[in-house]
Amino acid sequence: MVIREIERKLDSLLEEEEVYWRQWSRVQWLKEGSRNTKFFHWKASTRRAQNVFKGLYDERGVWCEGRKGLEEVISGYFNKLFKADEVSFSDVATLIDCLQPLLSQRSSDFLYAPFTVEEVRKAVFDMAPTKASGPDGLPALFYQKFWDTFGLSATEVCLRCLNYGDSLKRVNNTLICFIPKKETADRMTVFRSISLCNVLYKAVAKHWLTCYD
Repeated sequence: MVIREIERKLDSLLEEEEVYWRQWSRVQWLKEGSRNTKFFHWKASTRRAQNVFKGLYDERGVWCEGRKGLEEVISGYFNKLFKADEVSFSDVATLIDCLQPLLSQRSSDFLYAPFTVEEVRKAVFDMAPTKASGPDGLPALFYQKFWDTFGLSATEVCLRCLNYGDSLKRVNNTLICFIPKKETADRMTVFRSISLCNVLYKAVAKHWLTCYD
């Protein structure tokens, strides 16, 4: 009975000590977090060391390092992920023949209706203003603030893609950022990819998603 009581007191003291050091660390971060101090440089160096990975295992379990090795692992992963199985044209035609039209005439007319200037403007102004920008470095806030100056040209680019099928290459440059889902990220399967797209591409994609919904 006495031993259990001592163990409970010990656990309580250890918990209090843990809370104390956690709070002390937080106070120090609030006081010195962004100042040019030894603490700041230590914190930055520690975080940088945690975020850097030197290599990855490929799908065969082979460890790959260096720029070329990482490029092969990453491109191979996405090529396999998005590669479609070979399907013959006759199989596709047979499948289409089996499908019955499910859209009403009204819904069909809505989908075929051309996109408008106001729809593009709404898509841009509905975006979060300061979310991470794409390769062009322009957040949605830039277009929202200077719409009177750049709105017409931005709308023209979007509508040519949406209504006339122009190529998206002009606006579809995308940065892909890999966020590790656990501390020891050594395979592509443990990364979550985030695509940083240009605002105009987001506007086009948003209209496509609206049609699908």
